[in-house]
Amino acid sequence: MNKRLVAVLVAVFVVAGCSRSEKTDGAAGTQAMARAPIAPGADAVAAALQSPGTPIAKLGFVVTSRPVVGAQSGLRLDISGAAPGTLLVTTEGDGVEIDPAMARVGLAVTTADATVSHALQFTPQRDGILEVTVRLHGGAADSPETIYVIPVLVAKAAVGG
Repeated sequence: MNKRLVAVLVAVFVVAGCSRSEKTDGAAGTQAMARAPIAPGADAVAAALQSPGTPIAKLGFVVTSRPVVGAQSGLRLDISGAAPGTLLVTTEGDGVEIDPAMARVGLAVTTADATVSHALQFTPQRDGILEVTVRLHGGAADSPETIYVIPVLVAKAAVGG
């Protein structure tokens, strides 16, 4: 199956999950239900692997707020299966401005079964399906690089607001 098609399908499911709200009718009216905290990685969707060979780690992601053109939104990266040590994470976007302070970081991986998370802020520049590219690289100079793509479905900016 085409990797881009898989990426588009993942984006549709992520946006559907972001826009869904659970409601309950109570004596005081309709209220949103509170969700119990979820362990890192448990609610993440797998990113689309773009590089050949065995990945140095698995990448999952969660869009933490609905992306809208010109408005800042959040993205959480959940990385698992990396070897202990420092993992360099670089993000860039096509049609997406990523906060420079969060675009390149080194994450400490303590054990091979650990899931480490990195939150970043981004601002979409246009609507439609945009891509955020994530590059994972081990701390050593000769370490391989693994590339993932995250599709992000962006809504048009609200008129007059």
